[in-house]
Amino acid sequence: MRRLDRSVALLLGLGVAGAAVIAGIETMLLVLGEPSLVVPRSDWARTLSSLRWNDTALAVVAGGVAAGGALLLLVQVIPRKPVRLLLRSGAHAGTWLSRKGLGRKVAYDVAALAQVSRSSARVGRRRVRVQARLEPGIEAAAGKAAVLGAATSALEQWPLVVPLRVTARVRTTRLPTTPGERPLEQRAAISGPARAS
Repeated sequence: MRRLDRSVALLLGLGVAGAAVIAGIETMLLVLGEPSLVVPRSDWARTLSSLRWNDTALAVVAGGVAAGGALLLLVQVIPRKPVRLLLRSGAHAGTWLSRKGLGRKVAYDVAALAQVSRSSARVGRRRVRVQARLEPGIEAAAGKAAVLGAATSALEQWPLVVPLRVTARVRTTRLPTTPGERPLEQRAAISGPARAS
């Protein structure tokens, strides 16, 4: 959403700046009595004088402009995922914690487990989504418990005003059953109601 805001703001800014430059040039030419350079004034005057307030073309253009403005306003009032999280107590009470930083911390603590070979975490509005690849031979249930426990412990280090629920998606790796066989990854989606205190 923020990328969309930046893109729209850039386009609007460029449009307004371009219109201001053209208006300045045309105004100077009008004051000097010179013919228009960009905007043909006679054509615009002829077109505008032939229009009426109830013309279909005018209604369509006005409706398009109004719909565009309403859409921009609607985009701004849609609730967004905050970039930072507020802490409620402890030595850091009243301060903010980076959402990306918290995600990296959770992923780091999960990856430090002996049962996990690799992990990642994304912090959403109400929950933390953890993805982990387990070491060969680790069962999904055991991996689930370890991942959820590590993620919850990482969150408990930061007393957040809005508690976050932890969900985990783990990949188990089956050990080879025959010589020369490569390990086979199996995916298991597991969720748990663990919450930060």
